[in-house]
Amino acid sequence: MDPNTGHPSALAGFVATLIDVTCDVDLLACARNTVLHEVSGDWVVFVDAAVELQPRWLDGLRRDLALASTRPSVGCSVGSFDDGGLDVAYRRTVLDALGSFADGSADWTTDLDMQLRLTCVGFSVERGSRRTA
Repeated sequence: MDPNTGHPSALAGFVATLIDVTCDVDLLACARNTVLHEVSGDWVVFVDAAVELQPRWLDGLRRDLALASTRPSVGCSVGSFDDGGLDVAYRRTVLDALGSFADGSADWTTDLDMQLRLTCVGFSVERGSRRTA
């Protein structure tokens, strides 16, 4: 399967760890925190289940993270999206320093809260060139 098209499951075999998380409670923070305990690597990428990856998405992700990796102040790279789909990559060292995602927050504020926290300690959020729908 071409890793640059389709659903996030198309990434299997192209990334170190691919996890599909279901939590007992229906909160995005729970899923994010569960993943953080299971993965390693310089970047942790979250892609919403309803997101359709656009052609060349994986190439765009690689490009975005390669660029962000050269700038230590970048703590997060957010993909461009249509129709509300979300794809966001966090630098692992930043997540380790800031701790877990805020349990109990509304799903739509989970990433906003983390991104606000990282900017408050001097990191930046960067808009990537990759696209989802």
